[in-house]
Amino acid sequence: MNLQKRKIRWGVLGYARIARVEIIPAILRAENSEFHALASRDGEKLVAARAQFPGVAKTFHGYEGLLRDPDVDAVYVPLPNALHREWTIRAAEHGKHVLVEKPAALNAAECREMIAACAANGVRLMEAFMYRHHPQTLKAKQLIDEGRLGKIFHYRAKFLQDWTINADVPQGGPGTWRLDASIAGSGVTGDLLAHCWISIWKI
Repeated sequence: MNLQKRKIRWGVLGYARIARVEIIPAILRAENSEFHALASRDGEKLVAARAQFPGVAKTFHGYEGLLRDPDVDAVYVPLPNALHREWTIRAAEHGKHVLVEKPAALNAAECREMIAACAANGVRLMEAFMYRHHPQTLKAKQLIDEGRLGKIFHYRAKFLQDWTINADVPQGGPGTWRLDASIAGSGVTGDLLAHCWISIWKI
């Protein structure tokens, strides 16, 4: 698939907060990208999405329709962790490049299956580390590469969010799936730590 001479047409599976607040706006800002399609299993979310992003060309009730759309080049998968493997593989089988949310899967075995499926279908797979190119992250890498921090044995990270105790998020409801090991997978280390990033405030 040659994407060199035109914009990449993105399809998004689900209308999660990370998609509507960060990724879709980033797609809209990128010169080489187009927010082409959105799929959700929730009809009310599709209505909300069309209101928030009236320029989206297509919406689908359910994910399969979006994957079958020949106009979609790449798919963003911001679903709960337990669904990443299934929909990444399905997207690859439909010839779509995939950007999957972090952590990529429940375990390393699922990751290997996803990588193999994308390789077999000639598509690219990338994990969404949104701070990968943040200036502070790049500065930290530069300092490490230059040996200015010495040999690093340990670092400390904090994930400062209180949404799991928010009165607007019912305990045990769909908004707290990260607290369920069968859905979130590897727990705090594999899940929340993947969202932490290095900050360099003073050099």
